[in-house]
Amino acid sequence: MVRATPFVILTAPRSGSAWLVDGLNNHPRVAAYGELFVPETRGREGAYGRQDVPLFTNYVGNGSGRLSRLGLLRKRVAYLNGLYGRSDTDCVGFKLVYSHATLNPGVLTYLSIRRVKVVHLIRSNVLDSVISWETARARGLFHARKGDVLESVRVELDADTLLETLDHHEYAIAVARSWIRNLRLPYTEAFYEELTGVRQDEKLARLLAFLDVEPTVAELGSELVRMNPADHRKLIANYDEIRHALAGSRFEWMLR
Repeated sequence: MVRATPFVILTAPRSGSAWLVDGLNNHPRVAAYGELFVPETRGREGAYGRQDVPLFTNYVGNGSGRLSRLGLLRKRVAYLNGLYGRSDTDCVGFKLVYSHATLNPGVLTYLSIRRVKVVHLIRSNVLDSVISWETARARGLFHARKGDVLESVRVELDADTLLETLDHHEYAIAVARSWIRNLRLPYTEAFYEELTGVRQDEKLARLLAFLDVEPTVAELGSELVRMNPADHRKLIANYDEIRHALAGSRFEWMLR
């Protein structure tokens, strides 16, 4: 019996990870799951990717509050063993948000011991991540599919704290890189802008090859679609103020 290649998509929110998970899951030999370690117990409204594994909070159930740290750790190990122990597909993995890794001690160590392959998904333009989060909150909708009617929204960003916010986003990426390096995990970096750009097929094929899966890019279609227009002027209500705040900083290029 040959076990599936284990992988994890390590990423920050609003980095295109839902689209990537959904696309990978459409490959006939890949089982890709969403945020299995999301901290709250919830259903699967607006779900994407494979759906036949419960969220960890649902797996533990109401008894989680009575478990010791060691008890919870054992539950995490058993949960991941079940996820990665399957042999009915070539490749299996899930999306792990940075904050979920820190909220679940032992998960990163488990990935290291199991030699789980890491796809570090990065959105280089962290300003776009901030805008995506704010517009999603304004709509009350975080994922959209083909055919959905989306409300046009404009958000006002805090010019006084924006540089600090963007710096924090880049710092989180750097910290995740240090996790990967210190744990000596097999990894590849995938940039959202490249995966959705003009060399999309080449980048997706390289990603599949890293996962030891036949690089058939045609299988990776997703119903999830981009929710915002590219023009920042259509999204930022105080565009001129933000342009002035970013002028001369290393983030200036991010404002189109």
